[in-house]
Amino acid sequence: MTWTSRSVEETRLLRLLQEFDNNLASHYMQFVNSLFSGASGNPYFEWLTGNSTRTPIGFRVKLSGLPVHLLASHPISRFRRATRYDIWRNERDFCAALGIIPVYFAEFGVYTVLKLWNERARSFFASEEALSPERETCWGLFPQDGGCEFSSMNFLLKSHAREIQPDESTTEMVRRGFVNGFWSFPRAGFTCSAHFLHSQMYIRTVIKVSKSVYSVERIEPGYIETEPDGIQVEKAKLWGLDFEGDNPVLKPVQVVLATDIAEEIELSYRDRPFFVNGVVSEFRRRTIRFPALTVVAQYGTTSIDLIESLIFMVAMKNFELSAHCSYVGSVDELRAKTYEILKVLHKRVMYERTVGDSLPDLFDRALGELAPLLITDGRSVYYYHPCLRSALSLSGITPRIDSDHEALIHMLKMMDATTGRSTPMALRMLEGSSELVSSGYNKEEIIKCILKAFRFIEISKMLHRGGA
Repeated sequence: MTWTSRSVEETRLLRLLQEFDNNLASHYMQFVNSLFSGASGNPYFEWLTGNSTRTPIGFRVKLSGLPVHLLASHPISRFRRATRYDIWRNERDFCAALGIIPVYFAEFGVYTVLKLWNERARSFFASEEALSPERETCWGLFPQDGGCEFSSMNFLLKSHAREIQPDESTTEMVRRGFVNGFWSFPRAGFTCSAHFLHSQMYIRTVIKVSKSVYSVERIEPGYIETEPDGIQVEKAKLWGLDFEGDNPVLKPVQVVLATDIAEEIELSYRDRPFFVNGVVSEFRRRTIRFPALTVVAQYGTTSIDLIESLIFMVAMKNFELSAHCSYVGSVDELRAKTYEILKVLHKRVMYERTVGDSLPDLFDRALGELAPLLITDGRSVYYYHPCLRSALSLSGITPRIDSDHEALIHMLKMMDATTGRSTPMALRMLEGSSELVSSGYNKEEIIKCILKAFRFIEISKMLHRGGA
């Protein structure tokens, strides 16, 4: 277990969070302690000391050897901001430029903020083309001299990582993972996708992110009380999918609509049935607090759109709660749960009826469209985790293996058999390793990638469980 006292940023943010909302700060500490109790064997955690070396105030995850992929866009990153940041150093003021950019972190499956400093921050906010208005931007950070660092305070530091331009296949996998593989339901307290916009002196805004399937019941003019003047806004009544235990339920949600979303709904979807696969951000300052629909990952108009989302949602819930590293359930299990949720959604969620809705293999067609992120072997379904694919990319094994169904299945079964005590020798003995060699793959490189990915998948699972 690694301890460090170099926790200036987390120490400051914890103090600011206590001033902002002491209950939220207490829940953050519970989140840290829940991970601390289960992560002692993971070598990528670095625990940050407070007043006692036995009680961490936070952690950093050293993403050494793992390329990181971030999805940004005008909607995803709409709360980005730049600030001057005074740092006391050697008895004088040192003023740095700080850029805070909300992004989707694909490998861990969380909303986070990328922090940029000095020239990189200035150049980003000076460029009008930093984020294209028309499409998402995928940033790749290649591990170099230790790679990136991820904080328990839910920010990502580029550190010494080198920026790269991901290939088209990687960008598409990240985008599809965000649309269908990222789900986060409203929970009280600190959650793994909560993030802060702050200066040196105070936290300006806390943003808690949830992502689900919503139907829009109505849109109407609204008003937000602020000081000194109120703000005229568009408000919407939504019905959102949530879970009580394992049971799917629909809950009413009153949200503020981002202007671009309100205009898109009015122009393109006013007279046709649709649902929203989107992000609701709880926007919270000291004097105001409201949820806003800030990102639409997909305007769904057909049953196949909805079923694809629900299959992946069920698969991810199974994955996060299980000990498996790739297996997410049987086809029959996923089918039964998907149609259970679909039955609940039929009360409120509308979509266009097509000839395809009457076909008996609608579920199988939808599941097939999710490959290679979800892939079937007989009646079993496996998840191709972004951490594994990212590790493989360093060895040049992707994108070839992405489209090689048999090799991918052999590798995912090896991934699923891996534990914290697995050795390279044990993985060499697993069924499927010789078949990878026969197909022309470097078995030793794949084994190294599996062992590295296992530890990062373990961290990703702990983040989601600890923040539930």
